[in-house]
Amino acid sequence: MRVLVTRPEPGATATAARLRERGHEPVALPLSRTVAIDDVALPDGDFDAVVVTSANALRHAPTEFGERFGDLRLFAVGDRTADVARQAGVEHVESANGDVRDLASLVTRKLPAGSRLLYLCGRRRRPELEAALRERGFTAVPLETYATEQVDRSPEQLAVTIGEGPIDAVLLYSPFAAELLNGIAGEPSVTAQFATVRLLCMSWQITDRLGPELRARAEIAAQADEESLFALL
Repeated sequence: MRVLVTRPEPGATATAARLRERGHEPVALPLSRTVAIDDVALPDGDFDAVVVTSANALRHAPTEFGERFGDLRLFAVGDRTADVARQAGVEHVESANGDVRDLASLVTRKLPAGSRLLYLCGRRRRPELEAALRERGFTAVPLETYATEQVDRSPEQLAVTIGEGPIDAVLLYSPFAAELLNGIAGEPSVTAQFATVRLLCMSWQITDRLGPELRARAEIAAQADEESLFALL
């Protein structure tokens, strides 16, 4: 299958390699890039733990984060994010192995209500985790470490990257990627390649950002991880 990989680098290259090992033909087309936010100021006060929903939040965290909060327990949304935390030197890491609802449930089981949590995150994010933690009696203080920007390409660049053959499936990892894909799939230079495409989504929130025609062909992974996404292929 020809599979379009939309996630930012360095993830796009890693995913393409995994697809190639499984006999697929990956087409890497990162729709966005992540950039570190300059002059991130660490919040004042003490914290009981750290919560993270994105490996990029860890990759772009300032050095001072590890020096000040590296000894705290860290709760990650999934195994990939947990692995990045361990690679960054965080010792006490637990994975919810799911989505933000699973992460909120894990925190609720492990910590007493009233705990103050440092939420390592990006500037562009959905409010579900903060709302879920607040409802459970926790205080989540966001620390935005990165921003997500669209990667601009001309119609000619799109046509060259995607090629002439049909795209059998698109892997979508975020609602922002879904928004951007709407415009790309409607671009005349590549519309034919998306005629029968399947949209494989990491979570149900992603399908909400697809246009009606694409949403009708969307499928949702059983869990919010890449292995479950691959299982749809």
